[in-house]
Amino acid sequence: MEKMNNITSICEHCNLDIKTKPIIREQLYFCCLGCSIANQLIKTIDEEKDDLLDKLVKEKINFSSINKNIIINNQESFFINGINCVSCSPIIEKIIENQEGVSSSKVNLISEKVKISYDSSIFNLEKTKKDLKKFGYELVTKNQKENTEQVTDMYLLKLALVWFLSMDIMSFSLGIYYAQLENYKEVIPFVIYIQMFLCTLVIFVSGFSILKSAFLKLLKGKLSMETLVSFGAITAYSYSVYETFIGKFNVYYDTASMIIAFVLLGKFLESSSKNKAGQTIKKLMNLGSKTAIVIENEKEILKNIEDVKVNDLLIVKAGEKIPVDGFIIEGESYIDESMLTGEVKAIHKKLDDKVYSATINQDGYFIFKATDVGENTTLAKIIELVEKAQNEKTESQKLADKLSVYFIPIVIFLSVLTFVLWFYISSNNEIALVNAIAVLVVACPCALGLAAPMATYTALDKAAELGIIIKNSNNIEVINKIDVIFTDKTGTLTEGKMKVSNITFYDNLELDHNFILKILGSVEKYSEHPISKAILNYVKEKNIELENIKDFKLTKGMGIEGKFNDLYIKIGSYIFLNTNSNQINDINNENIVTKVFCSINDKLVCSIEVEDKIKTGVNETLNYFKQKNIKVVMITGDNKVSAEKIAKLLDLEEFYYEKLPADKVDIILKAKKEQKKVMMIGDGINDAPSLVSADIGVAISNASDISIESADVNILRNDFESIPKIFEISYLSLHYLKINMIWAFSYNFISIPLAMGGILKPIVASAAMAISSLLIVTNSLRLRRKI
Repeated sequence: MEKMNNITSICEHCNLDIKTKPIIREQLYFCCLGCSIANQLIKTIDEEKDDLLDKLVKEKINFSSINKNIIINNQESFFINGINCVSCSPIIEKIIENQEGVSSSKVNLISEKVKISYDSSIFNLEKTKKDLKKFGYELVTKNQKENTEQVTDMYLLKLALVWFLSMDIMSFSLGIYYAQLENYKEVIPFVIYIQMFLCTLVIFVSGFSILKSAFLKLLKGKLSMETLVSFGAITAYSYSVYETFIGKFNVYYDTASMIIAFVLLGKFLESSSKNKAGQTIKKLMNLGSKTAIVIENEKEILKNIEDVKVNDLLIVKAGEKIPVDGFIIEGESYIDESMLTGEVKAIHKKLDDKVYSATINQDGYFIFKATDVGENTTLAKIIELVEKAQNEKTESQKLADKLSVYFIPIVIFLSVLTFVLWFYISSNNEIALVNAIAVLVVACPCALGLAAPMATYTALDKAAELGIIIKNSNNIEVINKIDVIFTDKTGTLTEGKMKVSNITFYDNLELDHNFILKILGSVEKYSEHPISKAILNYVKEKNIELENIKDFKLTKGMGIEGKFNDLYIKIGSYIFLNTNSNQINDINNENIVTKVFCSINDKLVCSIEVEDKIKTGVNETLNYFKQKNIKVVMITGDNKVSAEKIAKLLDLEEFYYEKLPADKVDIILKAKKEQKKVMMIGDGINDAPSLVSADIGVAISNASDISIESADVNILRNDFESIPKIFEISYLSLHYLKINMIWAFSYNFISIPLAMGGILKPIVASAAMAISSLLIVTNSLRLRRKI
């Protein structure tokens, strides 16, 4: 095998040391097959990536069968070691999905986990581990938290060491100055050699991670903050070593060591502050119960939470956390759901009500059936959504990243220019060198890089604490530009907890009224719409037994239909039934809140009147938008009389009625063509097309609907009062983001000229650089107190 030199011992893709036999492709060296493939994928156009990946994976692994007709009976998440970039995800997914018995796999880059859906009778975990290892990835079945804590301890030890040594070097510098003043020059060489030894430890032991990062990036033609710091520290150290061996006393070991010390301290403080910014997500991660009481063979068995399966029956006693998501089958209680919704008031839960993992049973005792476990729980989904949003870049951050690309080369140029000018002015290479080093060290590209993400990161985290899930960090900037808000009526402006106030029967088929109610309830039980639930509850209160319906069909925004024996049933709006019946034209629509109709075999059999109430705080919220000069428009599929009544009560000047989902989309698109920034607010049931069409779609829903893909923002409290909080979060985060950006630019514009002018010395410059990043992070943390 061809021997590797220092350059080729570094992986071309991930920049890590190649510790085993390298993968060589096109004279490039890679540490593993995964990096080799990832490097090829990056250079391939999107249309060809999947075919290329499939080919490359199957060249190395033989799959004996195709995954067809398998029974998916398990879903499990595993940690993945070896993920270096976004290109690793499709490689890992392709390897796993071509394993026998696997239906699908999904990699989460943030948590470094892969979720696998598989047939447990076929899937071979050990083979999957071996196949992944061929590509440089490691599948592990337990959390690596202990290893992370060990790394943190090692970092603290390194930080303590660098400061201990740097303080010793500084004290020796004072000794040298004193010796020069008192004419004890014979001891100075001895002290300087001690300084050189200690500084060598600081630079090449404590500061090794900084030097290595700078070196690896430099090999790739990339420049970073570590590049500037390394140049500054190495230059000061090298000059001092030269001065030492030629017998001169003009050394800067204290400068070189303090540069490293301040940078490491700054990184540590910055990391600690970042951890505080994400405290909501960390709290959520730690909230889950570790064990659960499961009923098996009429016995109570204590199990680890990882062993709980869907459909297991679990017991929750007073004061205990609910371990997974499910619905109550026996008992009732008051449950604290504040960790999900931000609502401090305990919620009464009874038979068939949904309960969520990590919420707390305040009193009572109940048994519930597990419906979602592990990564599928509501808590896990919220964590995943917020982490995903925090990992995305806003437009401001993209701009800062672009500027950073040019920033570092400019700083290096200015440093060289400073050396040339000062050498020309003073003819003293020592003064020129010190000022050039100060320019390198004082420049802070990190401040630019942190300004935007820290503000949005903190805002997203705080929003999650309040029960507001913003799914994309870019949405924060868009929300601040909203001109007009379109809102649904039922379940959005109103409570959506409808009650049947009256049913009028029409004896067109001479059917028994109880039979009609039976048919009515039997069809409505398949729908989740608030009106359907109201009718179903009304029928259940009559103790009428329901039947099974065939060919159920939902037409969004219109109604539902189905078959029972030889009867064809339709339930819905005036327009929905009018397609097949002319008898409705004479029905009086006045003086009702909402009316729906039922036909059997195209004959009108009854009309149902349902009542609803306006949600608490709606008027106050609408007044908030008036003060902000944001126009609010109601769009509903309800009739004109009902829409007019609600609009009058809420003092809405503009509203639309009897609109289908497609009509709502047309209205929104028309507003967007008029250059309006549009927000659509709905309950997420029939509003999916409208939510997608708007610039920002907001779903007011309960926690079980967190997975609504059509919404950009999910409000888990199911109230309209939280909408203004979205705008406050947007405004404040952008406000602090601007402060961060102004500080980042101002700091560099002021400090670099000062360093070029010889006013800032390297030690002061390194401290200023560390403080600059810390101020950006600290300012962002103020958001948590303001929101």
